[in-house]
Amino acid sequence: MANLDEITGSPLRLKGRGVDRRFFLAALAAQLGPRAPARPETRGHPVMPACGVTGYRPALEYTFGTTGNVRSLADLRAHFTHDAPWGRINGELQSFQPFNARNYAFETDCLALTGLADGSGVYNAWGHITSGALISRATCFAPCVVEIVAKLPAGRAVWPSLYLADVHSGKNDSSEIDIMESQYNAPIGRRDDRSFVYQFDHGPGVGADESSKMDRWGRWQPYGPMPGGDMSARWAAYSALWLPDRITKYVDNKAGVTRMFKWTGPAEPNILIYNSIGSDKVDWPGPVSAGTFAGDNAKFRIKSIRVFKPKG
Repeated sequence: MANLDEITGSPLRLKGRGVDRRFFLAALAAQLGPRAPARPETRGHPVMPACGVTGYRPALEYTFGTTGNVRSLADLRAHFTHDAPWGRINGELQSFQPFNARNYAFETDCLALTGLADGSGVYNAWGHITSGALISRATCFAPCVVEIVAKLPAGRAVWPSLYLADVHSGKNDSSEIDIMESQYNAPIGRRDDRSFVYQFDHGPGVGADESSKMDRWGRWQPYGPMPGGDMSARWAAYSALWLPDRITKYVDNKAGVTRMFKWTGPAEPNILIYNSIGSDKVDWPGPVSAGTFAGDNAKFRIKSIRVFKPKG
């Protein structure tokens, strides 16, 4: 497994509903082979973390789209694996597919992880919805900034998430860092809509919040309520400043929470991006319908993944 420092020049996925992931992670580990290094981009000035943290340099960079350094299915296979068939550990209704042009659609400046229905009209049972997921072959570790620039899907019941978890060692201890999770499970203004962002952490090393903008359900609105705060209508940089004893989560340059946290797992985490859809627990991601897939509603667009390490 590639360590980030070599690249320079639940319980519930684990969301706390008591599902032991170790079987799934051990099986997935077999899929993760050696990675190919990312092709560096050429630019006149260094990229800095969008959160505004200083003193960090880019150490790993993937830019997606026909103009990026990950621009084809072959590039995806070189740098990532997909979470098939081990993606249904929260009772989601989608199945994550091997890399293909429909679920992994390259656009000019991004990759669209795309949820698709099979045309049967069945939206409440597994086996009728496909989608895309990415798992980096590279790993990362504190101290670092992990940043993913993305535009969230607009569709109700689509469940996008960005997180860090060890899926290669087969010995995961439930340590997990959630950079972003989003739900749209009820009419706007009632429960969750796309103005809210969740940024949890999981595992034995989770401590108390030092500062937080989260409400009592663990969510916040970086740009306020709908419609102005709609995170599916804008690109945003979702990031985590991960230090050995704490972690701060950001949306663009807005800090949502600083939490005491120590990674206790035996191996470094991979970067995971899921475009999940629905669940057998309907009230969490919301009910799936034909409208979930209308237009671009089920597209989770990813512009870039960057990991920054301290300078020097």
